[in-house]
Amino acid sequence: MPVNEEINANTSSGNFPPIPTDVYQVEIKDVSTVKSKKYQSTEEQTQLNFKFVILDEGEHRGRFLQAWTTLTWFSGGGQRSPSKLYLLIKSVHDFYYKDKKSGVSAVAEWTADMITSAVINDLVGKQLRVSSSEIPTGGKVTAFMPVKSALPEWKQEEAPHPAETESDTVTV
Repeated sequence: MPVNEEINANTSSGNFPPIPTDVYQVEIKDVSTVKSKKYQSTEEQTQLNFKFVILDEGEHRGRFLQAWTTLTWFSGGGQRSPSKLYLLIKSVHDFYYKDKKSGVSAVAEWTADMITSAVINDLVGKQLRVSSSEIPTGGKVTAFMPVKSALPEWKQEEAPHPAETESDTVTV
C-alpha cells in the first residue's frame, strides 16, 4: 500500500547515551522470530529476538537491550562453547525451575527436540542477569547468568517519557 500523506524524516533515532559495560538484571519482555541470512551465506534462517528491560535501580532502569540467538541447542563440550540459546534458557531455569535438592535445573539434560515454542514463550516475564559491553552503537550482551533474587518488575508508567523509553532499544 503506498504512503498517501506527507512525511518528514529526521536524522536522529533519539538522544540516548550508550548503556555502559556492566552486569544488569533484566526481565524478558518479548521474544519473536526473525528471518535472517546465515553467516557467510545467502541461505535464510530463523533466529529468536529477545527484548530485555533493565530492572536495576538507577539511571538505566527501564532501558531496553536486545539479543538475537540462532535456534542452535548445544550444551558445550570439547573445544566448543555452549550455544547462546542454551545459556539463556539455562540462566532462567537455574533460578525459576531448579531442583531443590541439587540446586540446578535439568536443562543440561535437554535435547534440541525439547526446545519448543512453549518453552521459548514461557521465558517472557522471567528475569536473568546479562553482561553487556558498551559499543559505539549502544551495548552488546556478552553473557547470561541466573538471578540471585527477583527484582520488582518494570512497568511502562515508571518511565519519565514512556514513548521515548520504548524506542530506546539497544541492539546487540
